[in-house]
Amino acid sequence: NAEYMGVAHGKQGLMSTEELQLCVENDFWVTDKFASTESFSRFLEEKNIKGYLAVCRDTEVGFDSFGVCNTKSVPNRYQLIESSNLSDTVAENVKAAILELPKPLLIQCASGRRAGLALTMFLAASRRWTAAQALQFAARNEFSFLCSNPMKRWLATQVGGHSNILFRQLFDKESSTYTYILGDKATREAVIIDPVVELVARDTQMVKEMGLKLKYCINTHVHADHITGTGLLKEQFPECQSVISAASGAKADVLIADGEMVEFGTESLTVWATPGHTNGCVCYVVKDGSMVFTGDTLLIRGCGRTDFQSGSASTLYDSIHKKLFTLCDETIVYPAHDYNGRTASTIGEEKTYNPRLTKSKEDFIDIMNNLNLPMPKKLDQAVPANMMCGVYST
Repeated sequence: NAEYMGVAHGKQGLMSTEELQLCVENDFWVTDKFASTESFSRFLEEKNIKGYLAVCRDTEVGFDSFGVCNTKSVPNRYQLIESSNLSDTVAENVKAAILELPKPLLIQCASGRRAGLALTMFLAASRRWTAAQALQFAARNEFSFLCSNPMKRWLATQVGGHSNILFRQLFDKESSTYTYILGDKATREAVIIDPVVELVARDTQMVKEMGLKLKYCINTHVHADHITGTGLLKEQFPECQSVISAASGAKADVLIADGEMVEFGTESLTVWATPGHTNGCVCYVVKDGSMVFTGDTLLIRGCGRTDFQSGSASTLYDSIHKKLFTLCDETIVYPAHDYNGRTASTIGEEKTYNPRLTKSKEDFIDIMNNLNLPMPKKLDQAVPANMMCGVYST
């Protein structure tokens, strides 16, 4: 769905510097409040707008936009979206209006927040996106409704399907690494995330006892503190394929990129590129957005180090704040490590309590640049092996 992810940002000379115009696929314009009736009228003419949808009250727009549209014979609709009416009926009305109105279509509200939400909901329904894909689309285009948790929850309930995943969280004491097994209840297809080589026998037994067919061995990045069990698991399950991000530079059967999906049975994981700890880090979001597997990008009350493997504190801060923190507050965070006996967190908790990530970007960079951590003990063995997905000999 990458072709649907592009939004052109730019001032058109029709609005004040605080105002917003976004063009999506040349068919949709999302705007906030225009400076005047005249600027609104010029915009309709210059962009050849054929339809108009307002999702806020007339008083919020500041002038009679419907009157202007009627004068210019531009079909128009009104569907109020506000915090008190986030219902299934409103969602269906919004999607129906966007479908039926001619294109190019202008969708407007006073701030651009509800307009962006309306378009995201329509595109998610028409393109059959999951909630994870819809939220990723909104994050890429910096739609401001992502600041509203009720609006994000509403969107998630209106699109995609509910995840009904078989789930196991496993732990390696030596490296404090979490491994995750996710299976589709209907087809029994499964994936394993971040397996550890010393525990392949455990993971193999677990997969078999659960009656699963292992389809993919997935790594969130090229690990430096342990060797992945991917290579040995592929020997145990010959149909299984290795998966890692193309940006990592590692070898694998399947190289994935931002926005792509890893499908197993009726379930799926959406890939969110989150560089910073390494340049190839990705996170995986289940289709209803209820869980995210964050690797070393976001830990419980912490984050991955940024002082090797092309790490960047600035990039990591942006990956977390501009991407992961746009997920719903209730989204459960499952990291690749924890050193204090904790098993999971939520996006809301980390936004509120993470001691590094509640700081300004400048302070965060200063903290990360002065951690002075020793290098991982297995660095020299782990990285070369993991660049080959665990199949490595000296």
